[in-house]
Amino acid sequence: MRKIAFFIYSLGSGGAERVVSTLLWDLKDSYDITLILMSEIIFYDIPPSIKIVYLERSVPPEKGFYKLIKIPILSYRLRKIVNENGIELIFSFLNRPNYINILSNIPYRNHKVIISERTNPSAMYRENTISNFISKLLIKTLYNFADIIVPNSHGTAYELIKNFGIKEELVEVVHNPVDMERIDKLKYIDISMPCPSSDFIFVNIARMEEQKNHKLLIEAFARADMENTTLLLIGDGYLRESLHLLCKRLSLEDRVYFLGKIDNPYPYLNASDSFVLSSDFEGFPNVLIEALACHIPIISTNCPSGPAEILKDDYDGNELIEEVEITDYGILVEKGSVESLVRAMKILRYNEALQKKLKSSAKSRVLEYEKGKILKKFDSLIKKDMKDV
Repeated sequence: MRKIAFFIYSLGSGGAERVVSTLLWDLKDSYDITLILMSEIIFYDIPPSIKIVYLERSVPPEKGFYKLIKIPILSYRLRKIVNENGIELIFSFLNRPNYINILSNIPYRNHKVIISERTNPSAMYRENTISNFISKLLIKTLYNFADIIVPNSHGTAYELIKNFGIKEELVEVVHNPVDMERIDKLKYIDISMPCPSSDFIFVNIARMEEQKNHKLLIEAFARADMENTTLLLIGDGYLRESLHLLCKRLSLEDRVYFLGKIDNPYPYLNASDSFVLSSDFEGFPNVLIEALACHIPIISTNCPSGPAEILKDDYDGNELIEEVEITDYGILVEKGSVESLVRAMKILRYNEALQKKLKSSAKSRVLEYEKGKILKKFDSLIKKDMKDV
């Protein structure tokens, strides 16, 4: 079998990590696969047959300058791993593994390089800091040395080509897969809801960090002041305590429930009436696809990138919308606008016909992201790039 590797920082509980885990299970019988990690954190299941190699065993958080100066050293280590294991292709995910993967192959061209860009870099590195300047410079300098660049949304692809000078012929968009069969099994598991008497439940699943903007969601929920309506927050992070305090200041202790990180969030999605994404930016939000798989109506900020192309049939790369837009498969609201989110939540809360329509349309939309269809695209990219190895 041909020898390939998947390279990612860790297998923690993020979206990119879930995609890697899914690819390992799907491709384990077709390739001799090595999983290369930089941290010992493993949240997702991996097949027993997969060989794990640690490029390092770092413990986050690490300072930005320290992470930067390690890149050449780790690139040298990766080149040794390639040579020692006869690896023909490395498929890397997330920025630092991407930089290391590319650098390890310059100038020797020992292996084929596929990199996956998982977020919108213009949004991710929008603040004027030295660290962000260096990250943007590395993307502009290194990415064109890859054999294939795989963004997970058309919005991210557009950003790479327009703002970072990436060659269009290198870019192949592949969306994130959703395992509908698995979700269908898990979403019907019995759970004890914290708000059994609530008439309407909004739910959010996200890490509690600034990018996800839970503050916007909580403030909009408070201002909407909808009777017998509950908000569930699933996830954890360094902002959790401050968000608790915000709920206390807004007298929401008995209406907003912090459920923490949950291994199986699908029963909560299935039992809720609407999923709300409040992020300032994304790459391609897996959680919206999972909400569609649970057939619940979606409200999302129209952040770059992903929500608009998931929720609109006629997405044309333009992220701009009116304050509130009812789309084919959900509701898009202006990014960062409390007023827009309040309006959308009220519209959906009190419009049963719209709730029914969006539940119905979710069933057809999610088929576009079905695991088998998406994984075939990943496999075809690997096969395409290995033809001349």
